[in-house]
Amino acid sequence: MLLPAVAASRLVLVPFRLSAARRISSLKVPWKRDPALDAAIARDRRFLQASRLVREVLLSPGRRLLFRYLTKRRERIKLPVHVPTFLKRYPTLLAVSAPPEPVASPSPHLLAFLDFASRLYELHAPLLASRLAKLLMISSTRALPVTKIAAAKRYFGIRPRPNFTVKLPKGFYLKKEMREWVRDWLELPYISPYADASGLHPASPEAEKRSIGVLHEVLSLTVERRMAVPIIGKFCDEYRLPNAFANAFTRHPGIFYVSLKGGIKTAVLREAYDENGELIDRDPMLELKERFVAIMEEGHKQYLEDLKRKREALQKDREDAGRQDAKAEIEDRVEEEWHSEASEGDDDTDDAYRQ
Repeated sequence: MLLPAVAASRLVLVPFRLSAARRISSLKVPWKRDPALDAAIARDRRFLQASRLVREVLLSPGRRLLFRYLTKRRERIKLPVHVPTFLKRYPTLLAVSAPPEPVASPSPHLLAFLDFASRLYELHAPLLASRLAKLLMISSTRALPVTKIAAAKRYFGIRPRPNFTVKLPKGFYLKKEMREWVRDWLELPYISPYADASGLHPASPEAEKRSIGVLHEVLSLTVERRMAVPIIGKFCDEYRLPNAFANAFTRHPGIFYVSLKGGIKTAVLREAYDENGELIDRDPMLELKERFVAIMEEGHKQYLEDLKRKREALQKDREDAGRQDAKAEIEDRVEEEWHSEASEGDDDTDDAYRQ
C-alpha cells in the first residue's frame, strides 16, 4: 500500500490545452437534410395529434368530456383542423353521444387498445424498470425529478400516469480539418456515461466525449432511438451536460441526426435506422404506437370509403340527371320534327285540294 505522500508523488499532472478546446468549438459542420430520417419523424405527426386529443378525454373525470369543451381545446392540442373534422377522419378513436349535449368518451376500439396497453406494460415491466434505472445512474446525483421523467415518458416507453456508431448519410463529406478532428476525437479513451465525471474539465475533449456518450446512451434507451432536443435539455443539470449540448448533435453528424420536422428539433441516433428510415432493432413497447395507429387507420379507411361512396352516388345522380336532360331534349326535338312534318303534310293537303 502506498503512503499518501508517495502516492501523491507519483501523480502526473497533464496541463489542459484550452486552445484545443477552442478549436473544437469553433469548427462548423454543415447540416445536410436526410429525407429518410425526416420521413420517419413526419410519420408521427398524425399519431401525436391523435394522442393529444385522446389524452384530453382520458384525463377527464370518468373518461367523459363534453364535446363542446373538447372542441375549444384545438389550439392546446395543436390540431391542424377542427376537432369534429379530425374525428370524422378517424372515427374509431372516440365515441360522441347524440345531441343536445354530446359527450366524448373512449370508443370500443380505444378501450380494447387501453386494455392491451396495460397488459403490455405489465409484461415488459422489468425492461422498463431497467431503462429507468439506467437513466437515474447517468445522473450525477443518481436521481431525477419526477416532472422531468414525466415530460420524457413517451420517448422511453414509460407508463403514463393520469395524475401526473458513425454513419454519415450519402453525399455528406467532412472538410479535411474536421476529418482530422474526428479521427483524433475517436482515439480518445471512451468514458462511460455511468462513470463519475466530476473531475473532468467542462471544456476538455474528454468532457465532450463523455457528453456524447451520455447523449448516445439516452437516445439508445428511448423506444424509437430519438428524442426532442428541448426535452433532453431538461436533464442538463442531472447529466452534467453543457448549456450548448445541442451543438454536439450537429458536430457529430455521423452519430446523430437533427430533424427539423414538426417545428421542433429532434435528435436521432443514426445507427438505429436503416437507409429507408426504418428502425433496425424494434423496441417491444413500439407495438403500443402501432396498435394505436392501426385504430386510426381503420377509422380513416372507413372515412375514405364513405367519401368514395358519396362521390360515386353524386356522380351517378349527375349522370342520371344528364341522361334525363338528354332524353327530354331528344323528345322535344322529335316532337318538333313531328309537328314540322305534320305542318308540311297539312300544307300539301291544302295544295292538292286547291288543285
